[in-house]
Formats: sequence, C-alpha cells, structure tokens
Amino acid sequence: MATTTPRSSKTLSLKLTIDSSSDKVVFAEAGKEFVDFLFGLLQIPIGSIVGLLLDNGMVGSGSLGRVQESIKRPQATFNQTKARILF
Repeated sequence: MATTTPRSSKTLSLKLTIDSSSDKVVFAEAGKEFVDFLFGLLQIPIGSIVGLLLDNGMVGSGSLGRVQESIKRPQATFNQTKARILF
C-alpha cells in the first residue's frame, strides 16, 4: 500500500501601500520567501523565457520578440569581419 504525503503549501506575503490618486505603489513590504522567489526569477536566462513565450504565442512583434528573432536569424551586416590593425 503506497502512502503519499501532502505537499506543504507555502504562502508568499506582500503588503503594498498604494497612492489611490496616482495608482502608484508608495511602499512595499515583503517576506523573505517573496524576495527569494524574485531572486530565483532573476536566475532564469531571459532568452529562455522569451523563447517559451514565443513558442506559445504570448509574445508578438514587441521588443522582446524582435530581439529573440534577431538572435535566431543574424543578418550578414552584423557579422564581424577580420580587422587589420595598422600601426
């Protein structure tokens, strides 16, 4: 008989103070888990994220989509040629 243990659910807490007249965040207070989560997101290469979004049709012709396409299909004008150094 197999037994399964339930996953422990962790909550991320974030408290925001918002200026209602300008709809801007004035102050944010976060727990350690939320900060660790944000730093974890920063460790993912942006090319991987954009590639996944392009494959699923979530990124259109915006700036990230254009950067990803330019990496996939470099043009000859951007290729570096052998340079001669003159003294």
